[in-house]
Amino acid sequence: MKIVKNNLFRISGFLIVLTISTICFAQPYLATKVGTKLCYDEVIDSKQNVVVEEVLSSENRDGKVFVVTNMISGKDTIKMRKEIQGNDYFYNPVEGIYETMIDKGVEEAIKDAKKDGEEFTTEQINELQDKLRAKLKISGKSALYPENMKVGDKLPESKIKLKILLFSMKSYIEDREVIKEEDVTTSAGTFHCICLSQREIMKALGNKSDQVVEYYLAKNIGIVKSIAREDGKVVGTTTLSSIDWVKPVEKVISNTPNK
Repeated sequence: MKIVKNNLFRISGFLIVLTISTICFAQPYLATKVGTKLCYDEVIDSKQNVVVEEVLSSENRDGKVFVVTNMISGKDTIKMRKEIQGNDYFYNPVEGIYETMIDKGVEEAIKDAKKDGEEFTTEQINELQDKLRAKLKISGKSALYPENMKVGDKLPESKIKLKILLFSMKSYIEDREVIKEEDVTTSAGTFHCICLSQREIMKALGNKSDQVVEYYLAKNIGIVKSIAREDGKVVGTTTLSSIDWVKPVEKVISNTPNK
């Protein structure tokens, strides 16, 4: 059976505004409760959009927790695979493109096989995923989001590179500092947040994005609000509009999300 090459997906703004969400038994900035949905109102270059992130699965392996989510924005669905070590969250800004390319590659190959009257077995699907992972190469250092961030903290920089055949993407996250704390109110509720400011640079297909983004992060919730600027001008915002819990969260300490 032939393996169909993956299409290159557009780099959506919601990849930059990556959701950092809830966890009940600890308090890193990441959602692990399967089925939880976070809904965001997003404005990028004056265009309004709705972004929904749903937690699909959570797996504990070798002392690490790997959480898989789907992020849906318009016609785009990006699959994210996120990592927790201890109570700290590590963010790879190109992970969504990596996982989505693999899924789409398998999907296209299965469609082509059916046209030829053939079917993939589970073993063949696993083999195809391994072959696609061998072609997709990620290198570099993920961005750390510690559980106990406080005002004045300066966080480590991140440099990531994704390469597949002739396509490559580079991501840099630098100048990272927790600059303030404040309460933020949205239609989803009122949340006590820290504000993390960082510079985010993305290079791909001859294009470059260079933004300074402020993330308002709440324990057990994640991103409540974000503001992205280029050359001092606001080019994008994201605001948490609703939270769909799988069941009532018992260990929310200081935040009061609306049900």
